[in-house]
Amino acid sequence: MIREVDDVLNFTGYHGCASKCGVTIYRCCLNDLTCLPYLVVVLTELADNTGTSVTNASEDLATLVRERYQNTVTGGLPVFWVEHYPAGPGRRDETYDSVCYATQRGGRYAAPVWGRLTTDQFLELTQQKTALARRAKV
Repeated sequence: MIREVDDVLNFTGYHGCASKCGVTIYRCCLNDLTCLPYLVVVLTELADNTGTSVTNASEDLATLVRERYQNTVTGGLPVFWVEHYPAGPGRRDETYDSVCYATQRGGRYAAPVWGRLTTDQFLELTQQKTALARRAKV
């Protein structure tokens, strides 16, 4: 797993309000023997975001991320999209949700469908669990 992007993305939310989210892009391999690469794009709701949430702006953010980080996100690799809400005030538990976009129309993502991921599933998807296990063996 390689963390290719770790950034704060400013965007215009609903009604023109200033909004922002965290963007992390991981390049992962499906297996160690014959690396079949894929990307995991994580959109994180930031505690100091006073604008539109990553969930409400989901399809717009996915389109913006693809355009802004086109050298990373394009290229024919499968992309897995994840929304991340850290634990914090008003939110007891950290959450991860996979997001699938059923269609693209006019080059834009549309029709998001969410599914909850456990923390372990997220760590496996981003291969962080494997990296932690390897470090523990050393």
